[in-house]
Amino acid sequence: YKYKFTVEKTSGTSMKRKTEMEINPNPHKKKKGLCLDALSETTYVFEDGYRKVEPYKYKFTVEKTSGTSMKRKTEMEINPNPHKKKKGLCLDALSETTYVFEDGYRKVEPYKYKFTVFAKGRWVGRTVLNVMTEEFASQDAAYYEKAIQDGRVRINDSMVTCDTLVKDGNLLSHVTHRHEPPILDIPIDIIYADDEKIVIDKPPSVPIHPTGGYRHNTVTFIMAKENNEPDLYLVHRIDKLTSGVLVLGRTSKVANIISDMIRNSNIEKTYIAKVIGEFPEGEIDVNEPILMSKRRKPHQVHPDGKPSRTLFKRLSYCKDSDTSILRCIPITGRTHQIRIHTKHLGHPIVGDPIYGPINEDEGTYEEIWENRREYLKNKSETPPENISLESECIDCCVPIPDPPLEKLTQCLHSYSYKCNLWHFKTKIPQWAEGITEDMVLDNGIDNPPS
Repeated sequence: YKYKFTVEKTSGTSMKRKTEMEINPNPHKKKKGLCLDALSETTYVFEDGYRKVEPYKYKFTVEKTSGTSMKRKTEMEINPNPHKKKKGLCLDALSETTYVFEDGYRKVEPYKYKFTVFAKGRWVGRTVLNVMTEEFASQDAAYYEKAIQDGRVRINDSMVTCDTLVKDGNLLSHVTHRHEPPILDIPIDIIYADDEKIVIDKPPSVPIHPTGGYRHNTVTFIMAKENNEPDLYLVHRIDKLTSGVLVLGRTSKVANIISDMIRNSNIEKTYIAKVIGEFPEGEIDVNEPILMSKRRKPHQVHPDGKPSRTLFKRLSYCKDSDTSILRCIPITGRTHQIRIHTKHLGHPIVGDPIYGPINEDEGTYEEIWENRREYLKNKSETPPENISLESECIDCCVPIPDPPLEKLTQCLHSYSYKCNLWHFKTKIPQWAEGITEDMVLDNGIDNPPS
């Protein structure tokens, strides 16, 4: 090839170099060096003093070794975008679908989604059909058998049979038509924001991050799509049905610092709860260990559990509804701690689908959604009219009805987070009628006992 090299010398030791290249393609390409295919992937654009690169498709390959010198080859197609940041949710993920707002719900238009996961140790040596049926039980064996035959379930992006054995390092993928459960159409209010953190008032019914059937109907996706905040890091968690203060870090370092403060009880948290029955007056100190149950069973107060302590005080009682409004100060931070302790006292939180009283014949909306096969056994197999069906999609054929709006709220609200550097609080929730800020914050416990 022809190559022209020129140099201009400027002051001091600074050098400016201009390079011109003419490439003479040769079919006998060497193994090393930049080939014509690589150099022709895209073109430059020169404007406003910048040299820019037109976005282009790129396939990245890498070989990894693990365990007993097993080699795993991974391929990823990257579509660079000038608006995509290095971290956080990318534009491709955010543009998968759109929201629909109707009848008090925020819904997600069904969309195609490719779920991928590397084989876990317990999957090795089992058939693909067995792994999909046993590990991802939202569908039955008949569905997965058809999906494998159609190529919607693959290993390393290659077609397989139902009897194909899963090996260490295999990448399993499943292309599905995704239907997300609806959430309440309540905007996310920003309480405070600076260069390090952002504090929001999380509405009830909204999961914080993608989990289970939720992806776009989560705090992280909504903040990215509607508030242009794609790079947020979790500091702490509050339950999906719980509302109130949620602190998010703009960097992982800040998120870890605030998370450590919460873990070390350097931040005082105050909740408001509405419980069933006439709660005792005065301050109630519940110091009962909580055992974390496995296999999605409810946690419970148990002698073998971890130390757990919550301070309660009744703020009001309504005789007509037989409910009490409480101020709750969790000293420790166990999962579902306030909900478990109020149930232990005989006063479960209003609307709590796990620890509160439920109609067992009706079942919870979450149970219906997660066990859709059982639900479909009692429903007509005839698709509703005017429905655009996606082949092999259960939810397109027999859509699960929207839950009642009241089922998407439990009366537990994260009202205040306070430390020696800041104090964030929200509005009093509507269901806490007659309660004022002074009643909640006048707790007489400037420094809760540890």
